[in-house]
Order: sequence, then C-alpha cells, then structure tokens
Amino acid sequence: MKIFSILLSFFVTSVVFGQARISGGVYISGTIPEEYSIQVKADPDAQQLEIQRGESQTKIASVIEKANSATGYVIKLSTKNGGRLVNTMLPSQSVPYLISYDKAPFTEVSSVESIVKRVPSLANPIIYESPIRISFRGKPTAAVGTYADTLYLQISAP
Repeated sequence: MKIFSILLSFFVTSVVFGQARISGGVYISGTIPEEYSIQVKADPDAQQLEIQRGESQTKIASVIEKANSATGYVIKLSTKNGGRLVNTMLPSQSVPYLISYDKAPFTEVSSVESIVKRVPSLANPIIYESPIRISFRGKPTAAVGTYADTLYLQISAP
C-alpha cells in the first residue's frame, strides 16, 4: 500500500507539472506626466526702485522655467495694478512702467494676462532661467510713499 501511494503521488505530481506553461509574459510600463512649473526669484533691486530718477533696464527678478512637453509652453504675465507702480498711501499717484521678459523688447503690461514668451516645441525637457527687467521714466515730483505693483506669472501648454 505504501508503494502504491508513493507511485500515485509521483504520477499526480508528474501530471500537474507536465501541464505547466512553457512561456509567459508580463506587461511593464512607466509614465512621465507633463510638467510645467516656474519659480520666481526677486532681485534686491525689485524693492529699491528709484521712483524719482527712474529705472532703465533694471533686472528685478529671475524666473526658472521647467517644462518637459514636446509641444512647448507659454509664459503669461499680468499685474495687480495694470502696469503702474501705485503709491500705497495715495492711489491717485502712480508711475507707468515697461517690462522685458527674457530679453524680449520692453512692453506695456496690464491686469489682463498676456503671453510674454512662447516656446513652440521642445526636443528635451528643460530648465531655463529668464530675467525680468523694468524701465520707467522718473517722476521728480512724486508724492512721498511706497510705490508698488505685483507681477503674476503663469506657465502652461501652448
């Protein structure tokens, strides 16, 4: 009886392993999502603008742009005060200014978003630094106070 049970066990094991598959596969993959990000670093001059004398092509910030989509990206800019440095104590007093983004010509900016940089395509992911510069005529008769505006930047797909 022991011999029969050992033979039966061997037979069952042979049949089960004899029907095992001889090939197989496994699906593997990885995904890289689109990435768009910016980091804005203000320069010290951004908080020390010469309102009475004016500024000419003064660097006020650097923007680190990061993107990885082959379709490229756009940078949009708008401002809180519509492209005017406004006296925080006397809002009727203001100084208009122009902005240059990434060495582009100086242009007026407004509270409505406008594209200041367009990258039509990318061969590889990038990390790129773009300077922001400001220019404005001085206002020798400007009232005492702090003149300020806030720039808003956004990076997105084209």
